[in-house]
Amino acid sequence: RLSHHPILTIGISRDGFLAVGTTDGQFFGWQLGTDRNESFPQLDALVTCFAFRPTGQLEVVLGLANGSLAFRDGDGLKIINGNRLRH
Repeated sequence: RLSHHPILTIGISRDGFLAVGTTDGQFFGWQLGTDRNESFPQLDALVTCFAFRPTGQLEVVLGLANGSLAFRDGDGLKIINGNRLRH
């Protein structure tokens, strides 16, 4: 899925997964050299930074503009906002 909004964040994992966060709050990416793509649910805030965990699986932590962190792994998306964990 493509966005027509400017890119706010962009990065690539060691295994070639290219991810972008846009100014309309979308975060998605593609595995380079394949047809695989991933979309993330709409988040409550913009993704201002992110980092991949080098496991060979799609595991990423997102830093959000509201100070929250979002973790995505094989179990889904978890958001830490202050002292609360939301699934």
